[in-house]
Amino acid sequence: MKQYRIDLHTHSKLSPDGSIDEKDYQKVLSSEKLDFVAITDHNTIEYALFCQKKLGQQVIVGEEISTLEGHLIGLFLKSITKPNQDVLKTAQEVKSQGGLVYVPHPFDIFRHGIGRKNLERIQQYIDIVETVNGRMIVPYFNYQAKIFATNHQLLSGFGSDGHDKNSLGNGALLLENVPTSNTSSFKNGIILSPSFSLMKFFAPKYNTIKKYLSL
Repeated sequence: MKQYRIDLHTHSKLSPDGSIDEKDYQKVLSSEKLDFVAITDHNTIEYALFCQKKLGQQVIVGEEISTLEGHLIGLFLKSITKPNQDVLKTAQEVKSQGGLVYVPHPFDIFRHGIGRKNLERIQQYIDIVETVNGRMIVPYFNYQAKIFATNHQLLSGFGSDGHDKNSLGNGALLLENVPTSNTSSFKNGIILSPSFSLMKFFAPKYNTIKKYLSL
């Protein structure tokens, strides 16, 4: 039976701290290290739409949205979701356009996780919890996310949180079905844990500084 390798959280060069470009996505998809990849830039879907047009439905259009309480990701989006709103309103807007609500690194106190209180506030709208984040420097935060997802019967997801091309294909969510905006396609997923490296962890800082110096 065919199984599909998915990464639900990556940042292209259009993110202020990202550097992955179309050729990088094309290379990892053609190599079959990944079968599908979500491009989830900060507060924009422009490059995700561009890559989907070029590379097809293997690219999932997403957005990592800055809310007043932390970061939230919308997947399978058709239009941008405005940043800097209440996390509950943001989740509702993602759902209103037929998208999936994916919660990245929810317990990470250093990287805008929304935390337990807000997870409980938006629980009815959550489709997938990121229980393994590939850039997590404190493993306990991933563990907390896994426990929350299990206790609340929510689906678990994987995101490399890749900001550079070397992060692509490092870990994956293994699915039996082609991923769609129907949550049933994400059932029975198995997470292939990534290897951690400080280079991948600090890639956003490096990219931000490099872009600033090139101005």
